Amino acid sequence: TFFCNLAQFRPENVSLIPDGGVQFDLLPVAFGDRKFTAGSLATKDSADARYLYGRFEVSLKPVRGAGVVTAFFLYRFDPWQEIDTEFLGDDTTKLLLNVFYNPGEPGDQYNYGFRGTPVVVDLGFDAALDYHTYALEWDPEEIRWFVDGVLVHSRSAGRPTPIPHLPMRFYMNVWPTCSAELAGAFDRSILPTAARFRSVKIYGYQPAAFPAYSNWIESFFSDTNGPRTWRDEAEWMQPRK
Repeated sequence: TFFCNLAQFRPENVSLIPDGGVQFDLLPVAFGDRKFTAGSLATKDSADARYLYGRFEVSLKPVRGAGVVTAFFLYRFDPWQEIDTEFLGDDTTKLLLNVFYNPGEPGDQYNYGFRGTPVVVDLGFDAALDYHTYALEWDPEEIRWFVDGVLVHSRSAGRPTPIPHLPMRFYMNVWPTCSAELAGAFDRSILPTAARFRSVKIYGYQPAAFPAYSNWIESFFSDTNGPRTWRDEAEWMQPRK
């Protein structure tokens, strides 16, 4: 668990959904020093399960209920860097997007910036009513967030923070927060409840060592009159102009 999480994460709170995906249960069951238990999944704590740039796409249905956060995000510590996509249970018609950035290299204990640099996006629908697809794209120069394939927010390096530059693990979870300011005062009467994640797709991205040279070479082999491929359609694959 972590600070301000009123629950303890437990393997028993993660189960398969018969028609595909996983369910994270938030239960009124005490464990350890917490009054509730919740579900979480993360990539392994190993070098080959950390990601440095790419596209992270999730189809999910968050919990609607005051004080509950449903999220998928990238995270590391020492130094602390994080890229968040969060649904706040008191209003699931909105999406909280956040970035935490500290400088340094692995092992440096720069872990400041408690609130990060959050923004809130109006979805135009209630995310808790049905599955939708959400994605974040992360490259050395920009972070972009998409909802059902539509770009809803982007931030470039230095606006307002540098772009995280170190490998991070990928997480998905649901948890009750102690912060009424963040997601409303936790309403335990909604328990038991669950967040549902139907699918996850992760695409690694390796920036070209010499992008200008790479683009020049590619220009000799590109058929500008030929049919468009998925690489042409995928915005996250396009070279930076």
